[in-house]
Amino acid sequence: MKVNDNIQNEILQTTQHPDYKTEIVEMLRSNLTPKIKQERILAYRERDIASALERLSLEGRGRLYHILNAETLADIFEYEYG
Repeated sequence: MKVNDNIQNEILQTTQHPDYKTEIVEMLRSNLTPKIKQERILAYRERDIASALERLSLEGRGRLYHILNAETLADIFEYEYG
């Protein structure tokens, strides 16, 4: 049974996805400079950023909109509103 438990644990670990929403929200709320926030946010896929929007306040969204250019925001909004 121990082997079976180990296999189930490995399957569970590989099927779990990182919580990008939380990472993005926490990073935007941090005291990092806008330039560093911009660099870090661009490392995420537009779909992940769009999914994090639901967790952001209006102020948080404003911070996000301030650090990204219009083209990037349009790509994000495609996932959010498309």
